[in-house]
Amino acid sequence: MASTLGNVAGPLGQFLISHTSSTIATNGEVHVTGTAPTMYNCTITNNNSSAVYVKINELTTVTPSSHIPNFKLYAPASSTVSYVFAGGIPVLNGLSFWVTSTSASGVTQGVPSDTVTVKIVAQ
Repeated sequence: MASTLGNVAGPLGQFLISHTSSTIATNGEVHVTGTAPTMYNCTITNNNSSAVYVKINELTTVTPSSHIPNFKLYAPASSTVSYVFAGGIPVLNGLSFWVTSTSASGVTQGVPSDTVTVKIVAQ
């Protein structure tokens, strides 16, 4: 399933990126806002029986198996977690991300066995 991009009423942010999948570890979602936004929040709903990681990169294109993420967010098994970035985190070039069951970076990324939903608020 492709990511959806919606508008959020200010002052929360301009973008709400929402993605639900279990196969995003292979290709990732690249340059989802088309800009270099500021991230304010990332909420992860993990339906897996084991932990997953959302890896975020500040590039307009990524290869999950070889790129080292700028940010790595952890979601325990069968949980929903929300990361709030007070004041926002400016993204350098573009906002790209992938979801994986593999903690290590720069190696083949494991595909979660069940769905994971990622929601990012950015401006």
